[in-house]
Amino acid sequence: MTYARLMGTDGPRVLAIGSCRVFRPLRKLAADDHLTLVNAAAHESWFTHTSAAAVQYLDVVQGRREIPHELRGAVMESPFTEWADDMSVELPAADVVVVEVSSMKRHVVDGFHLNAHKVYGIANEGGFDYRRVVHGDTGELPDDHRLKQMTVTPTSLAETVADVQRIEQLTGVPVVLVDHLHALTDGGVVLAGREELAAQLRDAAAETGATFHSTRPLIEEHGQDIALLDVNHYRDEFEITAGKSLLTTIESAAQVSSGSASGRPGPQD
Repeated sequence: MTYARLMGTDGPRVLAIGSCRVFRPLRKLAADDHLTLVNAAAHESWFTHTSAAAVQYLDVVQGRREIPHELRGAVMESPFTEWADDMSVELPAADVVVVEVSSMKRHVVDGFHLNAHKVYGIANEGGFDYRRVVHGDTGELPDDHRLKQMTVTPTSLAETVADVQRIEQLTGVPVVLVDHLHALTDGGVVLAGREELAAQLRDAAAETGATFHSTRPLIEEHGQDIALLDVNHYRDEFEITAGKSLLTTIESAAQVSSGSASGRPGPQD
């Protein structure tokens, strides 16, 4: 697949920040020219899970911040760990920024937001109790370990609101918030934390003017067995359906914005 083909030619221009749950569906829509994914060829596989990590992504891409090399393996995927200090890139203009938030826990070292999946992997590879480490218990780690000083804290509504406002300020375009996949346990109970996460994103959207896209209606409409491979991933064959649902929300947010574009500030440093 060529770069030009992946970028697409029609539809809204979308800057996506999140995980494979938004990138894979959006890539497929871009390949069919339903939208333009403006970060398709630059940092699009640097996955994030929190609103604070999304702000950090923009700070790095826009050149305001550099991730220390010793922390990169805990922050981002391997393709980026060997990049030069300056990881900024010139991205094409976007009409909408899609921000997936799939966790309310912030893993932080020296002010840098880590990727919980990477923390898990580092602890596991080191032979440590990864479950304890991921939850913030770093007592068994050596004093010189890069995760030793990590703190893990819940994200408050006020923090989420501040992050969304900052994202809109930095991009100058509407924000679409996407929650984690709506998934049930074998006993038919919604997975712990997911309803609370969705509620907080809904409240943050209401306070900031962002748009909230819930994964719940589509998954309930088609059924979890049809939509999901597991509780964290869409089935490959369902990603186009999920992407089209998200695209409807993106187009609505873009249209609302175009109607009031004269009052919307541009990107700020």
